[in-house]
Amino acid sequence: MPQHTTPEQAHEQHLRTASGSGGVVEYLLHRVKPHLPPWLAGAGTGLASLPAHHYWADSAAATAGLTLASVALTGVTWWAGKTTSAQRRLHSAVTVAAASSWFTTAAIAGPDAGPLGGLYFMGAPALALSWNIRQVLRRNPDAIGAAGADGGLLEKVGLAKTQIARSEVAPNKATFDLQLPRGELTQDDVSKAVPLLASALDVPKNAVRVTADPESASRAQLTIVPHDLLKNTVPCPGPSSPGGSIAEPVRIGIYEDGTEAVLYFPGDPDDHRNAMHLLVMGMTGSGKSEGGLTALAEVLTRRDVVVWASDPAKAE
Repeated sequence: MPQHTTPEQAHEQHLRTASGSGGVVEYLLHRVKPHLPPWLAGAGTGLASLPAHHYWADSAAATAGLTLASVALTGVTWWAGKTTSAQRRLHSAVTVAAASSWFTTAAIAGPDAGPLGGLYFMGAPALALSWNIRQVLRRNPDAIGAAGADGGLLEKVGLAKTQIARSEVAPNKATFDLQLPRGELTQDDVSKAVPLLASALDVPKNAVRVTADPESASRAQLTIVPHDLLKNTVPCPGPSSPGGSIAEPVRIGIYEDGTEAVLYFPGDPDDHRNAMHLLVMGMTGSGKSEGGLTALAEVLTRRDVVVWASDPAKAE
């Protein structure tokens, strides 16, 4: 699967390395930089009110135009925020309404007229801090690498508000632990979204699997295997550990995602593993004989094992 680096991911990576590479000053500057836009916007609004008052103080047309522009900007902000969360939509609209209303009044009456000066020096920092607080609370260094690139995809397939708690990406397999919004989505909703996910990722439907968490209906594991490596014949590489011990894993092939399929015959008290009792079953042509012979060939190459064979026939 292609990996995309989002601005948030780049920022987090820089934060992890800045203190060691550029010192404390660079680290602090990079910390402050994402929080500057609200403060710059507040300062710009205050400075822009000075020439605006100089040119439009006695203009009735400017008064009407600025008032209409203030209302229009607030309305456009509310309309544009319909795809975001309700809190962000309201916060944006309130910010634009407060800033545009103050600017309109300051442009007509003057920035220092009446309570306008005090409102500016109290209101502008308060609004800027409110956006800074929102940004700090939204930052999640642990999950940003996983959720940053896939949040839009999950929303697109009907799993909005789903968070990726943990991700593990291998060359031909990606596993994501999903935290569903409690009371809104269940594991069944994730299963129903599998065809849409497969279509969005351009992979076969059976390449996307969902494993339910038995302890919580709001958690599930999503596994994606883009390429089925078993579609074509895979040459056997030969014994994995000739002359080794039978206690070492016995390699019998690969799974469809490329990971090795191994068997452990002896038990291991340290790993709390019992000895294996192996029964090979399956339909005709499913590979029982090849799999069994591959395991037997591996066993015969180990130094500390004896093979006993018996071939009873039903008729005899």
